[in-house]
Amino acid sequence: MRRLRRSLLTTGVVGLGLLGAAAAPANAAALTDASGTFYYVDLLAGQSQINNPTLGNCYSTGVLSLLALSATNNTNAVATTYTDPFCTLLGARVNPGNTSNLPFGSVRFSAS
Repeated sequence: MRRLRRSLLTTGVVGLGLLGAAAAPANAAALTDASGTFYYVDLLAGQSQINNPTLGNCYSTGVLSLLALSATNNTNAVATTYTDPFCTLLGARVNPGNTSNLPFGSVRFSAS
């Protein structure tokens, strides 16, 4: 009887461990940082940058939207620029190592 209980307990713990392992990658991906720097030029501040951005976060260029005029993506992540400050309208993809000359108000980074 002891062996049966111990076996069931071990199976339950292993099963819970597998469930936790399956959930971990989704949570870990949400908290991962890209490496590198995203440079952009706006009318008020001149050249600005975002260093090692967190994947999935929305970064606004500032209080006044559509002031960023160009961007250079020197990160290892894909940057998507948006025409509004909330990462919702008219996204344009900027792959790693590329430059964009489309005005934008916010940017979000993703692994692909």
